[in-house]
Amino acid sequence: MMESLRILISRHYDFKQTHNTEMWFRSIQSELSKHFSIHVTWLLYLPEKTILDNVPNNENVEYIQDFRNAIDVVKKLKPDLIISHEFPSLIDLAFFAASKNSNSFFIRDDSMYINLNVDSSQNSTNMLVQTSTPFLSQFIGLFTSTPSTSMSQITEKNHPEFSLIKFILYKFNFLFSTLFFSKLKFVEKWNILSAGVRHLFSPTNPSFNPKLKPDLNFCNSFIVYNSLIKKNYSPSGLIVVGNPLYDDFFTKRNQTPNSNFSKKIQVLFAPTEFQQDTSQKFMDVSLAITTELSRNKNQFYLFIKLHPTSHPRKPFEKSIHSVDESVSVFQTGDIGSFVERSDVLVTFTQITSVFIYPLILRKPVIFCNFHGEKISEKIKELVFVCTKPSDLQNTILEALKMNHKKYSKIDKYLELSCFKTDGLASKRIVDSIISLIDNTSKN
Repeated sequence: MMESLRILISRHYDFKQTHNTEMWFRSIQSELSKHFSIHVTWLLYLPEKTILDNVPNNENVEYIQDFRNAIDVVKKLKPDLIISHEFPSLIDLAFFAASKNSNSFFIRDDSMYINLNVDSSQNSTNMLVQTSTPFLSQFIGLFTSTPSTSMSQITEKNHPEFSLIKFILYKFNFLFSTLFFSKLKFVEKWNILSAGVRHLFSPTNPSFNPKLKPDLNFCNSFIVYNSLIKKNYSPSGLIVVGNPLYDDFFTKRNQTPNSNFSKKIQVLFAPTEFQQDTSQKFMDVSLAITTELSRNKNQFYLFIKLHPTSHPRKPFEKSIHSVDESVSVFQTGDIGSFVERSDVLVTFTQITSVFIYPLILRKPVIFCNFHGEKISEKIKELVFVCTKPSDLQNTILEALKMNHKKYSKIDKYLELSCFKTDGLASKRIVDSIISLIDNTSKN
């Protein structure tokens, strides 16, 4: 009989949406199930308690409103593993603190994209794609653009600013209560609390804090690993494994047939952020791309995949359909399945996972750079760049014909950013978890 493994993961969104943490867990779930009988519980933290009726089979949901703090959650559920969600968010820090005085192991994944504008001989920390959003800008953004899934209840209220502050205070109280009732030393409590306050007012990704050490910290590349070591992280528990989100794609890589160009060319448009983003620029460029490809519907079939939460689907779809009603606009689902059915990916200039999937399957990527944003020569070695909407059709045709010349550069980039291209990242992660459970005794 398999050993039972109880897993706790927090989430701030319903089951109609997904998130990088959930995708990461799903990508290792099959491998983990070979060794354990898995019992998954999601700790849902929305502004108000909302009972969900679409929970995946054989998985459970608990609601944060039913608990004073993370210690109470851990005492009730007795998880063997707590998987970090958005470390170091207030809720994540609460569960990190609760794990320190329990039998639960806290694990974190640090998968970050590589900045090709920086030479590899320079400081490895600078090679990571980093973002920093001041709290005030983040606050204002909640009410001027698309809310995150957890914010939908807040923005529907008459006074969303007040509701947002109330929700933040609720989460802060959850963390403070956890620290108050924990048996941690004062300096440990202070380190956790100060990290939460600092991240709340100036969130930075990636977040490096060597004073907050999880039991396992997974890295997708040696660049991330070296960056953490230079920040005085202990190498104990710090493991380079790759990114399991791409395992299936690396496995399928050699099985992918050449596209049949006698049919319509399947163009996936996946708009990301701009380096200097504005909502108007986002919409203008999206409409320009749609307009250009709609001129030749006999040759191109365009479909669009939006990020699950970054932009509102309905107004975006309405604008796109004002140009061409036949264009399908999707928002839910994993980008990977859309990449698989495409022949070419059209996107903006931001380096995200959208950019990685087609590179693995050796499908051409086109960056639409209609506003003269800076793109390094190293990025141009991997993708094709279109600078004018009127050139887009020809750029697609050129990309399909010439992409094979970029394969060697693409392979080097994937090895740099994904550690190994063997599709075994999930196995390395699970092996590390097994070793942790077998060899570590927690107080």
